[in-house]
Amino acid sequence: MPDANQPTGVLAALPALEEAAEALAHKAARLRVALAERERRVAALEQQLAQTEARLLLEMMHSEGLAAQATELAAIGTEAANIPTGTHYADGTPKTRLTLVYERAFDAKGRELGVEQPETFRAD
Repeated sequence: MPDANQPTGVLAALPALEEAAEALAHKAARLRVALAERERRVAALEQQLAQTEARLLLEMMHSEGLAAQATELAAIGTEAANIPTGTHYADGTPKTRLTLVYERAFDAKGRELGVEQPETFRAD
């Protein structure tokens, strides 16, 4: 004969259900912590990627400027490349023809890559 003081049915399973619910709550908390850490890591990687892409754009523009200078040098020779152009750097130093070739190529590559004001990235 069943003991009248012993819970039956749902009441008998209640302690096990409460234990399972508590275990699930702890697991959910650990998963939320892990998710937050992954979200922080993703944000840090996205920032690092953006910085790397910006450096890559700058190097691509610089490379284009140097390539244009090399092409110009081959076409006109080294003597003509150093003739002043009448334009000057901010400090007053005259810019040479080769400098202007570089600047035009640098700026054109920057615009091609979507940089709005590539001249702001040139060292003048």
